[in-house]
Amino acid sequence: MRSLLLTIVLLALAAGGYFGARHWQESRELTALNEGTPCDIGEGLCVHELPQGGEVAIAISPQPVPLMQTVRVQLKLSGPDMQVSHLDITGLNMDMGLNRVSLRPTGGGAWEGETIIPVCSQRIMHWRAALMMRDGPRRYLLEDHFFTHRP
Repeated sequence: MRSLLLTIVLLALAAGGYFGARHWQESRELTALNEGTPCDIGEGLCVHELPQGGEVAIAISPQPVPLMQTVRVQLKLSGPDMQVSHLDITGLNMDMGLNRVSLRPTGGGAWEGETIIPVCSQRIMHWRAALMMRDGPRRYLLEDHFFTHRP
């Protein structure tokens, strides 16, 4: 009797762990909003439609994007209750490490943050700006890009 009870408890724990892990995994999945069609935020404002309606506009200044100087990132969200998490800037033609930009709300759906883009040995550096957003348990990824030029 005792071994039957222990078997039932172990099976219940295994099932709970399995379904709990599946729920956690589903809540961690990302939906790419503009996969394969990035906009060049180094050239100007990029505007993207959101899946539940509305849009997100992202800009980086000054332009052209300078190296080793403060760069300002601005976002404007309109539409559903989407929350911005952060913006990750990574080098594409050379690993420059992760540059995570903390974005803070400034009111009216606007967000902003600042960072410094490092100097690279590459004369022309290609960067990816990956914006992470969430809407409740759903997470979204928006990827744009820009270039910097070393003098």
